[in-house]
Amino acid sequence: MKHYSILFSLLLFFPFLIQAQNSKVDSSKKSGPIKVNVIQFGRHSGTLYTINNEMLNNADMKSILNSYPKSAYEFHKYNQQKNIGLFVMLPIFLTSSTVGLIEAINNKNEPESRIRKVSIPFAISVGGVIGYIMTGIIANNHFKKAIIAYNSQF
Repeated sequence: MKHYSILFSLLLFFPFLIQAQNSKVDSSKKSGPIKVNVIQFGRHSGTLYTINNEMLNNADMKSILNSYPKSAYEFHKYNQQKNIGLFVMLPIFLTSSTVGLIEAINNKNEPESRIRKVSIPFAISVGGVIGYIMTGIIANNHFKKAIIAYNSQF
């Protein structure tokens, strides 16, 4: 019985423990323009966002960009494009590739080539990949515009 009471108390206070670890950014502490630094890792590179030489993580960037209306609008468009790519273009690619692969396997004894028999599903899958890449490029452009809109107030 003692174990059940301990487990029940942990379940009861679990949401409070999670909220205690939630680090909301105070936008008054982090004021200044966002600077983008490019870091080289051998052949690869990454971006580091800073305000007043303090590194920002994703949660900080989200709260800072949502604190200013113009950057919040562009950040919202960034999230929309990212979701379109993830929830529309990626499933189109996966389903059409699967259909094309199944058709190619089912018709492997036909005299024509495998790709020629299922050219439409593979063409749709290529269109899905191109659409996914394009939505990613458009989303990154909106993210850059959100940073520019935030920095315009300084």
